[in-house]
This record gives sequence, structure tokens and C-alpha cells, in this order.
Amino acid sequence: MGKNIVYIGEAGAGQVAKAANQIVVGVTIAAVGEALVLAAKAGVDPARVREALLGGFAPKPNSRFAWQSHVAAKFQPGFKTKLHRKDMGIVLNTARELGLALP
Repeated sequence: MGKNIVYIGEAGAGQVAKAANQIVVGVTIAAVGEALVLAAKAGVDPARVREALLGGFAPKPNSRFAWQSHVAAKFQPGFKTKLHRKDMGIVLNTARELGLALP
């Protein structure tokens, strides 16, 4: 199924790693959206901004989908929203248990 197999630790550690991944995915999608809204509002072509930024520090594998879908104004998730919400619930519950604020 997957190619990148990493032993994280004892039982439950993999769940924490999955939660950490979902934070990165969610924040990346939101950041790409905000970046392109800024560009469009300023009268700059979002497709050109995408092209420029993907040549710099921004081209992370999980952001390529977000960049393309936002530029095309096709806001269809590649992952079911209810599943992402479930995963983010795990993130927030874990943070709460640790006394950690994750706004």
C-alpha cells in the first residue's frame, strides 16, 4: 500500500504521526488558498503565482495538489472531508490530553 514505512514507536505512536501529518496537510491546503486569494485580490494571475512559487521553497509534494486545484478553482478535496474532520478531531483530542494549544 505505502512505500515509506517508518517505525515510529510503541502502540499509539503511529496515530500521533498520522495526526501530525493531517496538521501539515490541512495547513498546507489553507495556506495555498490564502496565497492565491491574495494574488487574485491584488490583480495578479494566480496561475502565474503558482508557477513562480513552485520553483521556490513552496513545492512540497502534498502542496502540489492544493496549488493545482486552487488555481483551477476546483475545490474538490482529494480526501473526504468527513475523514479529514475525524483526523483533525484526533489531533485536537491528543493536543488537549497533552495540555497543548493547537489553534
